Amino acid sequence: MRRHQCSKALLAVLCVTNAFAPTPVRRPSIRQDAQLTGDARVAGGIVGLALVAANRIFLAGELAFGDQSRADLLAVAATMGLILDGLSQVDVETRESEVVQLRGERGRGVSSSLSDGDASAARWAARAIRTIESVKTVVLYYNDKTILREGILGASRDVDAASPTFSAALRASVETYAPDLQAVPARVDFGCLPKNAQSALIQPFSGGCVAVACDRKRALSPRDVAKIRVVARRLGERLS
Repeated sequence: MRRHQCSKALLAVLCVTNAFAPTPVRRPSIRQDAQLTGDARVAGGIVGLALVAANRIFLAGELAFGDQSRADLLAVAATMGLILDGLSQVDVETRESEVVQLRGERGRGVSSSLSDGDASAARWAARAIRTIESVKTVVLYYNDKTILREGILGASRDVDAASPTFSAALRASVETYAPDLQAVPARVDFGCLPKNAQSALIQPFSGGCVAVACDRKRALSPRDVAKIRVVARRLGERLS
């Protein structure tokens, strides 16, 4: 009876812990809080498994049957659920990296060769992309020329479309993402972006591409990349 009550009490504690553990709000400004919450759930699940094992070894004695075994199985299930729930909240790729102050002149420029409608479309695209918190530079390239530069500008006024990185990206149908730009030799191809840009993305569209620079490594989440893809596609439709 004592062993049965111990297992039931342990199961009740684990269930309550899982039910009332704080769930992080998915906002970019509190990713570190979400990380801590996920780690706490994983740690709680591991501790729960250790308690179940200790109960089985030291308190249950010989192999128990009936209610005792069912209670132990439920306790193990509860702890595994807690661990899996915590792991699902731990997003290693989007952990906060150190924010770096990008070096360069802040500015905005639109090609004078664009019509009023095309210039308006280019400005709209830049504004939409810069709503992503970590994006500090937007460069638009279309019909073999740079049509817009906005944010913290790089040393080069034009996209080097002949460079290996940009020429390959312009031929591709999917984005080219460098989550740690400073770690790859291809960073020399991004002269249109700040020299110390931490991550960069090239998103092709019909006739051109969008290039963005971010102020920290691994800055863009899958949702951010999807947003840039949609904006680039709409820009291509409006310019064509």
